Amino acid sequence: MKKYFSLLLLCSVVLLVSCRKETTTSAEIKPVPLTEKQQAVVQRTNGFGFEFFKKAYSLSGTDKNFMVSPLSVSMAFGMASNGSGQPDP
Repeated sequence: MKKYFSLLLLCSVVLLVSCRKETTTSAEIKPVPLTEKQQAVVQRTNGFGFEFFKKAYSLSGTDKNFMVSPLSVSMAFGMASNGSGQPDP
């Protein structure tokens, strides 16, 4: 029992020492300029996400705890569109 306690204590100390927060100041966040087409895609994707959330929330009824991912639905639609051979709008 003493052996297991010593091992657990050692592992705990190693984990606590290795979990320190390192701050780096060298990385800067720089905005990426988007083309007009990219901005249009962002606007359509955001619009779809908000409309999807509104519709899912209204259909949830009395159960207000639900999880949906508009990104997953959007990606599935994109894959279906690529598979159909239809050009993007």
